[in-house]
Order: sequence, then C-alpha cells, then structure tokens
Amino acid sequence: MEELKTLEPGFGNEIQLTDAIAKMLQKGKILGLKYDALKFDCGSKEGFVQANIHFAKKQHIIS
Repeated sequence: MEELKTLEPGFGNEIQLTDAIAKMLQKGKILGLKYDALKFDCGSKEGFVQANIHFAKKQHIIS
C-alpha cells in the first residue's frame, strides 16, 4: 500500500491503516477479505501478551 508512505502520523503518533484505506477509496474500489480467525491487537501491551500466551500454549511451551 503505497498510501502508507504518504501519510503523516495520526492518533497516538502512529500511521493509521484506516487513513490509507480511505485514501485508496478516493482513487477507486478496494478489495477486502472476510475471514474467521483469531486476532490480537499487538499494538497494545495487553494484546501483545495475549498473543504470546496463546501461541506459547499452542506450541506447548507453557501450559
């Protein structure tokens, strides 16, 4: 997504994916994919820890 390179940091001084998507919509259609899977917000400490615990349990590193 070339649009990400052109954006200024937004909320939390981070580049916002939603801003890039909105910019793409101005140029035309975009495609998306709906999926049913686990997701973790690794941009937050809590989400990062949850992801690590989940995958450590899955790989039997912890129980």
